[in-house]
Amino acid sequence: MTIRAVSAELSDDQFRQIKDLLYQTSGINLKPGKENLVKNRLTNRLRTLQLADFDAYLCYIAEDESRAELITLVDAMTTNKTSFFREQPHFDYISNYLIPAWAAAGRPLRIWSAGCSSGEEPYSLAMHLCEHYPHSDDVRILATDLSDTALKTAREATYTDAQLADVPARFKHTNISLRERAKTRSRWRPNPVAWCTSPPSTSWASGRC
Repeated sequence: MTIRAVSAELSDDQFRQIKDLLYQTSGINLKPGKENLVKNRLTNRLRTLQLADFDAYLCYIAEDESRAELITLVDAMTTNKTSFFREQPHFDYISNYLIPAWAAAGRPLRIWSAGCSSGEEPYSLAMHLCEHYPHSDDVRILATDLSDTALKTAREATYTDAQLADVPARFKHTNISLRERAKTRSRWRPNPVAWCTSPPSTSWASGRC
């Protein structure tokens, strides 16, 4: 029998327990007023797991020794808003101030892209450095995120035409390759081999403690 959970209510105590669990696990700090957000994002989990209410869901998480549902909870509560070359002033600042300082120092460049989401940020940074940084053969970018789902997308590195809309044309011609063409849309992926002689190396890791 399927239990319908779409009408399950979230009490103040249940919200507090979920809030505390998220903070202890990932550092996400839900403020008061986020009750509807939590309810809306987790109702589908109750339906999928055929659980009657949020008390049953909290018990399910507590009894799940694999911690798989805890990871799913964190994924559900993270907001992965991102795009290629988002916030152009940031890239201008890198070009005008940081790159000259880095080049003058002459040291290996190590960059941490924290909260990399689905990969657009570190790939944008890698393309930008290949164009502007004279020592791009000795650059390493560590990309991390709390969301395992977002990291999976980042590792796959396959993006739609719409997702690539903000990528400058000069990069599209040399840095992006066709991955597959479906009936309704094309899917593309960054092509590091074409970026420069020795492209920046990007590695991925979960940011969860």
